[in-house]
Amino acid sequence: MKTRFTKLTVAMVLALVVSLGITLPAMADPVEPPTSAPMALTKTINAAPGVIIPESSFTFDFVMLERRTAAPEGLEIAADPAIPAWDITMEFAEGSAASQTIADVLGSRFTDGSIGAGIHYVRVTERANTNADIAADPDRNMDYDDSTFILVVVVANVEGSVAGTPGSTYVRNAFALVPTIIDHPTPGTPAPGDNIYQIERSTGENGDIHYGGDNNEGKTDIEFENDYDVTITDEEDGALDFSKEVTGTGGDMVNSIFDFEATLTAPTQSHNTFLTDGAGTVTGTVINTTTGLPVVPARSVEVTFVNGVAVFDFQLRHNETLRFDTLPAGTRFEVREVQPGEYTGSASVRTNNVGSGVTYGTGNAGDDVIITGDYYVHQNGGNSADFVNSLDIPTVAGLVIGSMPFLFAAILALLVLAMMLAARQRQQIEELPAH
Repeated sequence: MKTRFTKLTVAMVLALVVSLGITLPAMADPVEPPTSAPMALTKTINAAPGVIIPESSFTFDFVMLERRTAAPEGLEIAADPAIPAWDITMEFAEGSAASQTIADVLGSRFTDGSIGAGIHYVRVTERANTNADIAADPDRNMDYDDSTFILVVVVANVEGSVAGTPGSTYVRNAFALVPTIIDHPTPGTPAPGDNIYQIERSTGENGDIHYGGDNNEGKTDIEFENDYDVTITDEEDGALDFSKEVTGTGGDMVNSIFDFEATLTAPTQSHNTFLTDGAGTVTGTVINTTTGLPVVPARSVEVTFVNGVAVFDFQLRHNETLRFDTLPAGTRFEVREVQPGEYTGSASVRTNNVGSGVTYGTGNAGDDVIITGDYYVHQNGGNSADFVNSLDIPTVAGLVIGSMPFLFAAILALLVLAMMLAARQRQQIEELPAH
């Protein structure tokens, strides 16, 4: 009985030991990898105010590089054919914000176990001409960023993990550098025609390796910028109008001529180089405001831009508009009217078919000048500066003071006529025979 009890006890102890030996690893806390350092990518579309951000997409290419040589003045690296390249695409909706950011473009690329610990180099570039519809539109232009960045990605093993499995590595540090591109590498290393990139690399006093120097090291984001511009071409409604209206009982709607001065400033994003880099011209046509047809005889204003700025004079009569059919969206405009002394005047501005809500001018006769604020030509059209001049002749007891001289003249004429008739009647009476 004692022997049987002893065997049973030993068996239970062994079973317990085996059970503990099997379950202990399962009871241990799972390995938690440290948080990987991110690398952000920002895309910004530079467009002038008044230009609508277009529906568009942008693709960024990532290529793993391998170390070729290590010289005291820098590290030379080139494409690594052993690791496939990859890309990331960013989408913009029409009318969206001009800038978007991907918080981390590295993602799981360096934490899924496929790439081991060490210092890795990644080339990042933007793919050009990814928006065929914009490229095919002569009134729109998108310039793509040709920058090249080298990401230095320091990957470390997660302590206690199984090598080669997801989560076994993490990004300890990552930063971006702007490299020097060696256009003519040594033939055969790498293949002729391939670029080699050189980045600054040095060793500190404590043996730490530094990349890029003080100006580059620690940059944890990369940014690509594109210039985008739109040229408005609208022969029916025009890109920009300056109009004149005369009102009031004394306003001369036929002969009065009003003098203006305007300033146009082309947007810096414009790819129309004659507007921004030299001298060029656009033409404004004077039209009848009511009919929209050119006035007869025809009048036009040729506007010359010099380094993106044009200052010019023009004249308008009542119910006339100076219209520019073609201008880059985002062109700034400001207009001044020199006031004829007896008229009161005001001006209002619309952009994108919406009034500014501001009336310019004091409403006092004799103002030397009425000047609008600084506004932008909107891509959707509906852009104008509208000037109204008024001259009212005061009235007394229902009579217009301005007509009083004519009234006196008429009364005087009637008196003279009456006197003549009276004199003639007396003469006729005197000529009658006496009885």
